[in-house]
Amino acid sequence: MGSGIGRPGPAALVALGVSVVATLVTLGGVGGTALLGFDCYPLIAASKVSSFGDLVGTFGEELMDGRYPDGRFYRPLVHLSFAFDHATGGLAPARYFATALAIVALAGWVIGLLAAQLVGSGANTRARVTASLVATLAFVLHRAQLDVVPYAARRADALAILFVALTALAAARGARAWLVALPALFALLSKESGVIAVPVAFAFAFAREGVGAAAAARATLAPFAAVALGVALRTAILGGLGGHAESGAAGAQNASAVAAGTFKVGDEVLALP
Repeated sequence: MGSGIGRPGPAALVALGVSVVATLVTLGGVGGTALLGFDCYPLIAASKVSSFGDLVGTFGEELMDGRYPDGRFYRPLVHLSFAFDHATGGLAPARYFATALAIVALAGWVIGLLAAQLVGSGANTRARVTASLVATLAFVLHRAQLDVVPYAARRADALAILFVALTALAAARGARAWLVALPALFALLSKESGVIAVPVAFAFAFAREGVGAAAAARATLAPFAAVALGVALRTAILGGLGGHAESGAAGAQNASAVAAGTFKVGDEVLALP
């Protein structure tokens, strides 16, 4: 099994350039002037890091320190990304928006690389570049980006997509086990839907020429173990599987909890430097 790492070819450079330019041109003007969403400021307050202990402690914290009113979740990479934004930009909306744009551009690049990989190394350069271009644009220009990019608190979705795409690319390239396992774990630590990285790893390993189902299953053992470890950690932190609150909860009660949770962190947010 190869390392999955090589010199960037034309398809990789095209995907990177197109992803960055398309992201800036199409999404650069849709946000950055306000921190939107009731959950944004609670996330900032819960994610702030002032010491090494706080940094390590991020991996032992429930999402929003338990303030999210509609369920219990464990997304430490979301907390870490907010900690970075606050440390480098305070409460400036443009800083959080820039991170959202960077995540989209990176994901678009990886998806472009994946498309070129699926075309096959035997294809000519034009075919690989075209596949990379089309896949990158299809992702960056999708209207779903408008539901995520302007809202910093929704970056969990974007992070999960990025790491699932990295898992797929590593598996498609026959990368070393840890290079497949690590992004799979990161996908889960971004959002619960990241568990899809395991079947994705199998599918893209199986898609490699000459790889049968048994070999693909063996190649999936590492990401499966990594995600299982993440699930175990999540269960320990939450004291159970967590997830959304009971569907029968009254909407008025949820709205009240949202308001209470938002005002509860008001003093903390105002105290942030």
